[in-house]
Amino acid sequence: MDPVIIVGAGLGGLLLALLLETTPPSSTSTPTPVIPYIILERSTERTWPLEGGGVIFLTSQIHPLLARLGILDALRKISRPVAALTVYERHQYAKASSRASADFAGGVGVAGSASQQRERSASSSGSGPAGSGSKPKKSGFDGDGDDDGDDDGASFLKTRYEYDTLAISRPELYNFLVDRIPEEKLVLGKQVHGLVFQDIAHGGTRSAAPAPVPVPDTGSSSRSSGSTDGSTEAVGAGRGEAIMTTMPLMENHSGSATHTSDIANTAAVVCTDGSRYEGIVVGADGAYSTVRLSLYRHLRERGLLTADPADKEGNEGDHHGPMRAQFRVLVGQTRELDPDRFEFLKNEYSDVRVLVSQEGVHPFAFWCVPMTENRICWMLEDKLAEEQICPETEDFTQDQQAISQLCEFVRSIPSACGKGVTVGEIILDSTPEETAVLLLREEGYFSTWTYGNVALMGDGAPLYRSADTSSWPGCSEAGQCPVRPQPRCISIPRLFSALFP
Repeated sequence: MDPVIIVGAGLGGLLLALLLETTPPSSTSTPTPVIPYIILERSTERTWPLEGGGVIFLTSQIHPLLARLGILDALRKISRPVAALTVYERHQYAKASSRASADFAGGVGVAGSASQQRERSASSSGSGPAGSGSKPKKSGFDGDGDDDGDDDGASFLKTRYEYDTLAISRPELYNFLVDRIPEEKLVLGKQVHGLVFQDIAHGGTRSAAPAPVPVPDTGSSSRSSGSTDGSTEAVGAGRGEAIMTTMPLMENHSGSATHTSDIANTAAVVCTDGSRYEGIVVGADGAYSTVRLSLYRHLRERGLLTADPADKEGNEGDHHGPMRAQFRVLVGQTRELDPDRFEFLKNEYSDVRVLVSQEGVHPFAFWCVPMTENRICWMLEDKLAEEQICPETEDFTQDQQAISQLCEFVRSIPSACGKGVTVGEIILDSTPEETAVLLLREEGYFSTWTYGNVALMGDGAPLYRSADTSSWPGCSEAGQCPVRPQPRCISIPRLFSALFP
């Protein structure tokens, strides 16, 4: 069987690798074949530093998969279960409160959609660290900024869905997964230049490689036998050999038939050092996916990438254009904090708190997620003066001066994280320097996520990324899926065997 070439050692790429590593139980006398794979990663470091990064919510949908992989119990030890998400409005104390059963099982990821789905709390007099106004109906947060330790929401979530939603630091989750990938399966220092294709109809190689551009750092991986000295290599062949095999025709994502002369039957990844890897290519290289850009260039020059039909409102347009941004976000994680000052850290379950302000020239939302070891993962989001077109490569900065300027207007605002605790105390005083990251919140719609022997996954294939519905970069959700969990998990090797016999 042709090898699977996973481009990008992010969380999605690592999880796919773990699935390919797992030998499924065979229901017949014929054993399921092992699918060879390799991961190409631009970073030269195997692990991520624990400082910085954001938070990942592992919702109930993904827990059966984690249990089947045998890693769920170990993940519970380095994560924190979530009980509630409470949205506070500046000058109104509490806008609303909702339990984890609604917030996290349903897939709420950002302040915009959260505020629209919350029930408004009953009006009552009182004051608190976020201002004055009404108190949340079902919050463990009282008027003095302390917590009452009420975890009813968490127990309800576990009773209904069998699993808790877990909050885990992104770097910790990454390091946890990468430690389970064999070193020889993961090649570091491999910056992908683009794709090349072999067409049956043309009998030659067509290149869809873009100009060399920096590839976003999707994380690190482990060392392998892959070469980075400019030599040529291919998975499944000797050094310098080219593998050109005829692979089965595969329908595109929409199910429309594709003629052999219109599709690439062999795909290969070419790296900037000249090395070449051929097989089934999976682009797991993030929102600024080089694999996606290269695939779309190839399809455009063949006239195969067209606008989708008009929607119900009659709106037409190219759903493969550049991403846009209306918001920017600052993401970080504090050092270990004093639970006596941050009372909500004492709870066994995590109470996620969001402070929203829609007034003045700087509307913003400030998220705080209690983590293990008495840390807080946070995100500060504000709206840009005007919509921007995102570049083809990831654009982020750790410039402390730019970050400080962004934070200055919220420095003295109460944070809803404890009595007298301000936003500035969390993001400026309690966060290690040069660990916070400022970046854009991309929005876009890419309706093409697979063609021939190339497929996109994760943020590389955002069928819909919106400021109202997508997970934000510092606080995303694993397991969000429109398909209801089934008693039996699908066998990934069998799936690949069926698609690529």
